[in-house]
Order: sequence, then C-alpha cells, then structure tokens
Amino acid sequence: MYKQISEQECRNKVVDLIEDRFNLKLEDEDQFTGMFHKRHLAAGEDWVSAGDLCDEYCVIMSGIMRVFYRDVNGNEVNDEFYSEGNFVAPIDSLLSGTACVYYIQAIEPVIMLAGSYKQFVELRDSRKSWFNLELKLTQKVYTSTAQSRAQLLLGDAQHRYLWLKKEKPELLSRLSQGHIASYLGMSAVTLSRLKNKLAKTMELSPEVV
Repeated sequence: MYKQISEQECRNKVVDLIEDRFNLKLEDEDQFTGMFHKRHLAAGEDWVSAGDLCDEYCVIMSGIMRVFYRDVNGNEVNDEFYSEGNFVAPIDSLLSGTACVYYIQAIEPVIMLAGSYKQFVELRDSRKSWFNLELKLTQKVYTSTAQSRAQLLLGDAQHRYLWLKKEKPELLSRLSQGHIASYLGMSAVTLSRLKNKLAKTMELSPEVV
C-alpha cells in the first residue's frame, strides 16, 4: 500500500533534502521541482531494465529500490539498495548515452519524484547551484559505491554482515534474507548460519542479529 503524500509535499521534501544534505539553496527552486512528476511503482516493478536508454533520475519518497544484475546463468545479483530520501539514477547510462546494463526495481511499493535529466541539463549551465548539486550528487554516488564495494570485496562473510548491520541497519528489518544474502555475496543458508553464530557469540536472539 502506498503512503498518502501529495505531489507538492514531495516537492517540498526534495528542497529540504538538498538544503540539509548538501547545504545548497537552489536558484529557481520552483522551476527545479516543477520538472518532477510523482510516480508509483508496485513491489517487483522495474523502473529501469537492462538495455534501456535512460533519461530519468528520481528521489524516493517512500519504499525501497534495488540495483541488480543478471549473471550469465540468469541469477539475480544485488548491487545496492536505496530507501527514502535517496536520489537514484543510472548515472553511467545518463552520462554516456549508452544502454543500461543493470536493473533498478522496487522491492516495496515505491513513491518517487522522477525528472528528465535532459531537461535538467538544458537549464543547469545557467544556474550555478544546479551545477553544484549535480556535482555533489555524482561525487556522493561514486564515493558511496566505492566504499561499499571495498567492504563487500575485501572482508570475509562475518565482516560484510557486521558492516551492513552497522552502516545500513534499516535494511536488515525490511529486506528478505535472500536479498541480503545476495548483496553480501553469500547463500541464504550461509547467512542464516552466520546469524546464529553471532547470536550465540553476542548473546542476542537471531532476530536482533
């Protein structure tokens, strides 16, 4: 079920996010937010599919989305998750003009504000704060992605799980064990065993761990 939130409330939230997170006061903020339109995605619905030529970026108002790939055997491999307050975009596809190689899908029912990147670019160069916003968003995405991949590639199974628990605890209560295991690069059985081991070590219940 979708939360009840008006389009104007969504636009106001976007302005607040930009000011709070990036310390930016946008020029022509009504024109900026006016480029967005509210969209709903059902759980399991793709926003972006592999092979798409992309133009949209979005801000999540409610729900969770995942970025995932399909390997040569058709298995889904989770790459990242995004929840409320996150800007999401297939940046490599937007910047290069090439087809996307991954999927971006709603895990829960999602409300988003989506906007055209082409329209944004047409107005960006004459507005310094818009240019700064794109620069800061791009830096944040690449920095966050690099840090996450370093943790997921360099640590063992226990390290990866404890990192996720510390950095993104809300995901543990909202995602299925299958999604979490895929993201952490292990099987659901391995994840279950690891949680039970940690529960005994920390004297916590498996639900808490």
